[in-house]
Amino acid sequence: MISGQIIADSHGEQLFFIGSPRIESLADLKMHNIYLSDIPLYDVTRELVLLNQQRIAEIEVRYLAPNIYLELSSIGCMNVIDLSQQKAG
Repeated sequence: MISGQIIADSHGEQLFFIGSPRIESLADLKMHNIYLSDIPLYDVTRELVLLNQQRIAEIEVRYLAPNIYLELSSIGCMNVIDLSQQKAG
């Protein structure tokens, strides 16, 4: 899907479509075989894709963090975790 607008030339004889593909994530880029560098610098789509990817990554970290903590505690790595938390705090 694409989004944009139609503009008439100064004489009203021709119509031009100015637009870009409707892309919201890196998965959409891959599906349409488009690279981030294919999107013009002035197009807000670049920021939308990157912000959405950041949001997805944060959700994955929130989901995976408890599981990783449990795995590390089960193999005896809690000392390393405790030391890193003390340094960070």
